[in-house]
Amino acid sequence: MDEQKIKDTALSYCKSGNNCAETVLKTYAELNDVQVPAEVLRAVSGLGGGIGRSGSVCGALNSACIVLGLLCGRAETSEKAIPDIYAPIHEFFERWVAKFGYEDCRDLKDPNKGGIVPCPVLMSETAVLLQQFIAEKNLNK
Repeated sequence: MDEQKIKDTALSYCKSGNNCAETVLKTYAELNDVQVPAEVLRAVSGLGGGIGRSGSVCGALNSACIVLGLLCGRAETSEKAIPDIYAPIHEFFERWVAKFGYEDCRDLKDPNKGGIVPCPVLMSETAVLLQQFIAEKNLNK
């Protein structure tokens, strides 16, 4: 998938007033023609600003992990073993932290920790990283 198209889609959602978590989920859904139930969108809405603007885990990262959970997770314990669920999500998490340096909003925004990463950059780059990871791991079956 074209990286610029992913970024443009994410930035469009960002400019429309969506928070980081909403933007990543909606970008994934649009670019992969996935219908996301309103309940899932509502649940993701509270993750912006690092979980309710607490400064904790970045909403873009949280939302990407939710997308991966939708692709790799289970509805029943008999479907899949826990390690098979956790492995791809943990790998994505590690890649994300390697790219941005921190997982928490307060650290990503702290000039004393290397500078401020603007939210639109986090949103668009997370959307790209997510799409690339999904393609690499062939998760969009």
